[in-house]
Amino acid sequence: MAHHYSRTKAVLIFLITTLFLIFSFSSCSPKGSTDTIVLKQTEKQFKSWEDIFQYEGIVDFTFEDPNQEIYTFGAMLRNTKGDRFVVDGKAEKVLMFDSSGKFLKHIGRKGGGPGEYQLLADCVLDKNNDLLLFDLGKRGLMRFAYPDYEYKNLVRITNIYQDMLFLDDGSILGYSVSDPSVIHKISPDCKKVEKY
Repeated sequence: MAHHYSRTKAVLIFLITTLFLIFSFSSCSPKGSTDTIVLKQTEKQFKSWEDIFQYEGIVDFTFEDPNQEIYTFGAMLRNTKGDRFVVDGKAEKVLMFDSSGKFLKHIGRKGGGPGEYQLLADCVLDKNNDLLLFDLGKRGLMRFAYPDYEYKNLVRITNIYQDMLFLDDGSILGYSVSDPSVIHKISPDCKKVEKY
């Protein structure tokens, strides 16, 4: 019985090793190769929120008009000057505040014209502090230029993205709803998409 068990174990180890080698060699083929992003797990285990986040205090937003109030926080971004941008998902609006929390203005508005969004999905800041709103209705990124955040242009994007992130070179990383198994890297002009 012990001899049969050890033989079965040896056969299983052989099969697993063989499958691993076949998979390794087939995935390393130079034909159609792509870059690989490697993520390494940290050795340190997080024991408390302080290991991940640092408390900065409470932001006291001030309003002079009820139309400026925030109903729901979809996202909150801060540029290098300290200005804050809040996406209100329920009211479908983007509000801009200075570093002290004082309301400055709305960024864009709902509609179909230039600088207007039909279905606001995401909001990101690039390395130049420009604010980009991803409009699902127009399938594009609307750019509002720093420092006054006036509407500049619309760049069309072919996919629907969530959780967009700008890299230092101006390209965008995005999780595509239609292609969830990969991360898309979009060129700064939004004309080229690489998949990882």
